[in-house]
Amino acid sequence: MIVSKPRILVVDDDDMVLRSCERSLRLHGFEPVTAFNGKEAIKLAQEQEFDAVVSDVMMPRMNGLELRRAIIEKVPALDGKFVFVTGGHTPGLEVELKKYPHLQKPYSNKDLFALLQKMTE
Repeated sequence: MIVSKPRILVVDDDDMVLRSCERSLRLHGFEPVTAFNGKEAIKLAQEQEFDAVVSDVMMPRMNGLELRRAIIEKVPALDGKFVFVTGGHTPGLEVELKKYPHLQKPYSNKDLFALLQKMTE
């Protein structure tokens, strides 16, 4: 029996953070696919199937919460499948961000893996 690895869309505008997250997820049994911005992430979400999304909150042109709304509009199955990561102050977004699973950078990989395991079971 072939067991597929959970596919995770990882979105961050910081290439170092993106690659680090990708490497960690791969080493822990996930299949990460990366996007450097919201536009790229939306395109990938429409073209491929994902089990969950890990997104930075503060990104240029489209923040993580705006990205979530855009993806859910096109791929409703990903509703409830977002984990947000943030490096700190999120002006005007704190109230909405509290509605969703989120981690503060630098976050523990153990905490991220636990959230993703719950979402992809």
